[in-house]
Amino acid sequence: MHRLLDLGLSVEAIDFSHEAIAQARIQLGERAGCLAQADFFALEAHQQYLAVFERAFLCALPLRCRADYAKKMADLIVPGGYLAGFFFLADKPKGPPFGISLAELTALLGNDFVLENSVLMDEALPVFAGSEHWMVWRRL
Repeated sequence: MHRLLDLGLSVEAIDFSHEAIAQARIQLGERAGCLAQADFFALEAHQQYLAVFERAFLCALPLRCRADYAKKMADLIVPGGYLAGFFFLADKPKGPPFGISLAELTALLGNDFVLENSVLMDEALPVFAGSEHWMVWRRL
């Protein structure tokens, strides 16, 4: 997030976890005003975003929430905007983290997004090793 803020971009960051937000506030110091503890699924689409950054969110969700995730992302991102970040592509139905296949992810997002870029990451947290992909999905 430091890099995005350093570029002068407007950033809003949320997490459901109070502890995660508390830790992020320590790291960001004076720039922590962009943080909020919130429920992603309860966010009002009062504005749409040019980009949403995904980092270990989809894989942390119970499988029953995946369709709601896709719908909310489509509601929040402007046409032509991006859902970009790290996705856990793995045959790991028990979790969290819950893996997802590329076919399942494409079926989940494919009505509203097109995959523009996917790169397997050489370096990843041990739990994601060999299965973490940087992906860029463009909103249709």
